[in-house]
Amino acid sequence: MRIVVIGDVGWSNFYHLGDEAMTELAIDELRRRDSGDQITLIAGDPEHARELYDVESISRIGFRGGDRRFNERRQRQVLEHAQGKTSLGEDDSAVAVIEAVRDADAVLVAGGGNLNSMFPQHIFERETLCRIAQHFEVPYGFTSQTVGPRVDPDDRRRLREVFSKAAFVGAREAHTHSLLSDFNLPDGVLYRMVDDAFSLGPREEDREAVADLTDGPFVIASFAEKPSSKLITQDDYHRLIASTLTQIAQEHDCRVLLVPHGAHPMPGQSIRDQSANTTIAHYAADDRVQTVRMITARELAALSEQALLVIGSRYHAGIFAVRAGVPAISLAPHAYSSIRMRGAHGNVGLDEFVFDIDSWRHGAVLEAVRVALQRREELERHCARVQEQRLAEHSVWWDFLLARLNNKRPRKLPVFEPVESFPLGLPSAWATSALLDATERLDQRVQEVEAKLRERSAQLDKANNEIAEIRDQLAASGATLGRHEAERQDLKREVKELRSRLTAAERFSLSQPVRLGKNVARGVKRRLKR
Repeated sequence: MRIVVIGDVGWSNFYHLGDEAMTELAIDELRRRDSGDQITLIAGDPEHARELYDVESISRIGFRGGDRRFNERRQRQVLEHAQGKTSLGEDDSAVAVIEAVRDADAVLVAGGGNLNSMFPQHIFERETLCRIAQHFEVPYGFTSQTVGPRVDPDDRRRLREVFSKAAFVGAREAHTHSLLSDFNLPDGVLYRMVDDAFSLGPREEDREAVADLTDGPFVIASFAEKPSSKLITQDDYHRLIASTLTQIAQEHDCRVLLVPHGAHPMPGQSIRDQSANTTIAHYAADDRVQTVRMITARELAALSEQALLVIGSRYHAGIFAVRAGVPAISLAPHAYSSIRMRGAHGNVGLDEFVFDIDSWRHGAVLEAVRVALQRREELERHCARVQEQRLAEHSVWWDFLLARLNNKRPRKLPVFEPVESFPLGLPSAWATSALLDATERLDQRVQEVEAKLRERSAQLDKANNEIAEIRDQLAASGATLGRHEAERQDLKREVKELRSRLTAAERFSLSQPVRLGKNVARGVKRRLKR
């Protein structure tokens, strides 16, 4: 089976653990079912992606994050080339994508949380890819998606049109399923599932690769480098993390390993989470709060097996924790993180293990850590039951997915069964949930206002561009009039100079036709009066 896969992966100078995990799982599942013998992966850096996954890889079509006018123009050009109406340059990255889809049996959009109006380049990339597939009548589908929370009207229209023609769409949390249910998609398209990375287990070589980190009890901490919230400054965010982790290390006599989630893959380089982790460790002022080198997704899965618990604001750190049978406590500083964290934890019955900034500041997170460690055996049994159920469902999902892409009738449809929630038992649990709801509403409102400001700004830019064009036209017209006036003056001077050179007789002869015409006109007028 020839299949084109797109995931937000493959940068040579940036490794994003979660994105790599979802793409790696997709490739594994395709190969396991003998459907991945001819995979073409669309990636940010094809050479790096080939090294990671040993598959053929090509560049993305290429869209911009903050330039919708460019994206619309780019999309139009690419689709017209696919339809044979126009021609792109031979070195245009879209040409290879179009050819790959034309020759493919199916297109798969791997999991991710980027179908959001905050990241319009990803919406345009995936929409364009799917519309190319539609043109060549190649089936396509989406697995493990988060959509929103911010979906502007234009993006909503785009996504509805693409999803309505998909073979399937997998929603990885209740929020996305509810949102897409309002799209009125055809029957048999929308399904609930867990995040794809939930099924990505460690190998023995991954356990060996992190064995040096597992000496003695430890907690894994994985935080985004910035809060992306109006509710806390970046420096206060780093200090709050440092204070929390120091108290965990001291109270439970363990190390806290700061694992970067987004970082530079090469030793000696430091970006994003790596840089933030250095700052956090500095503020902690406790040797037991330690930064850790960049590790792979499978290595984090292996490390999670040995951890006491996992804490942080990174989505996939919690996914790997429960996959390993270990409790996870997650922080959600804004609406985007809140719907994903609450969705992921709700999938495994750990609804009460997600906290907003205010409850974090007031000690709820530290109390949750205490309770989780006190009830660790209960939690491990709960996670083990959930793991078995969700892995079985996920296996059925991938069988179903491949059958649909092959235009076959699946033997069994995927069913997502609810699981019983594990009661954390904090007195403030009800308040924490209410605060998360309030945080989501506030953040959503802020995003709506910012979207309107961007819209007004775009309208102002458009008006200013039109004014500038008119001014240029006026300036050009003025320059043309100036040239004409100069030419007229030159002609007048030439005529005057020529007249000055004429003799009196010549001037008289030149004036005769004019005088004759005037005399004839006077004669005609007199006759008419009679």
